[in-house]
Amino acid sequence: MTNANQTIQGIILSGTDRDLPVELPHGMDRYTNFVDMAQGSNAKLRSAWDTIMGRTIAMKTLLASVALDGRQRRRFLREARVTAQLQHPNTVPVYEIGNDPVEGIYFTMKRISGENLLEVIKRLSIKDPDTEFAFPLRRLIDIAINVAQALAYSHVRGVIHRDIKPENIWVGNFGEVIVLDWGVAKVWGYPDEIEKTEEGNAAVETPNGGDASLQTSAIEKMSNHSIPVSSSEMNLPQEPLLPVQKEDDPSVDQLRTLTNNGQRLGTPLYMSPEQVRGNHYVDDRSDIFSLGVVLYEILTQKEPFRGRNIDETFEFITTWNPPKPSMQALFRNIPPELDNIVSKAIAKKADDRYQSMLDLIADLEAVIDLLPAKK
Repeated sequence: MTNANQTIQGIILSGTDRDLPVELPHGMDRYTNFVDMAQGSNAKLRSAWDTIMGRTIAMKTLLASVALDGRQRRRFLREARVTAQLQHPNTVPVYEIGNDPVEGIYFTMKRISGENLLEVIKRLSIKDPDTEFAFPLRRLIDIAINVAQALAYSHVRGVIHRDIKPENIWVGNFGEVIVLDWGVAKVWGYPDEIEKTEEGNAAVETPNGGDASLQTSAIEKMSNHSIPVSSSEMNLPQEPLLPVQKEDDPSVDQLRTLTNNGQRLGTPLYMSPEQVRGNHYVDDRSDIFSLGVVLYEILTQKEPFRGRNIDETFEFITTWNPPKPSMQALFRNIPPELDNIVSKAIAKKADDRYQSMLDLIADLEAVIDLLPAKK
């Protein structure tokens, strides 16, 4: 678990009272002490010292290999501006967007300490006692509520995240819950981005290769579109165990984030049925499905729709109803109310799900009041 004392810098008088320089530095000249934090396939994240404000910030920049790619630049700027415009307690404040002659476009944001939710889930899966104590059922539900609050706000502003997963949920050392990585968000009023593959087939743009440690968000209420669903949906036997994936199987990483050869936006394990089918008019109920999958996973430490490969995973998402969370995690004493919430959130038909994040929040808050603080 991350030690807050190792990541939080103290405030000292010499950093608050000194005068401004005669000539204020502009752009990246105002930043020093760069330290690498994370790198994805298209961007990197570094911490740096802001010499004017006297604080440590996080800076995201595009890699040189994609700096001139118009699609990646558009996504990068969308992420920065959406995050900047979504001013909510569960999103990250963006400070500045710039264009450096050497580094290219960049944006800076608040430097937060903590870890992503996936790391918490991993430790819970091996029953780490410290993690189990720090993350009782009540706190796990509270994390889901915080994520839902950020998404409810973004939906009202006209933005659908489209890639909700544990890696994009940050759990801070001081109780913060932050929704990250709005780089593939759909902004109301703009169609999904469609491109031609080398074979000439239409393909929806794929995500940014797992830059999950890097951030953003922004948004008017969207009309709910009815999503057509195949009438051949079926309930497979309610097995007590979900499919198990070997850690050395190369398809494991592919299930968590599509490569640039993929054909759909999002992360396979958390996609809604309408995303899997390539429906270009997904609405906020798609985020509700993805959050329902995350809720299932934090309750059980199991991914409800994981298959042996992407195709089987997509088949499970569109045709299979997984066992109830209470059947997967008998030790946690999950109440039936939570089973019902998860089942409704991950319903195959969008019309059968919660119709807004606020409805989901109301049911989660009603359940959390019934749970003990530590269990």
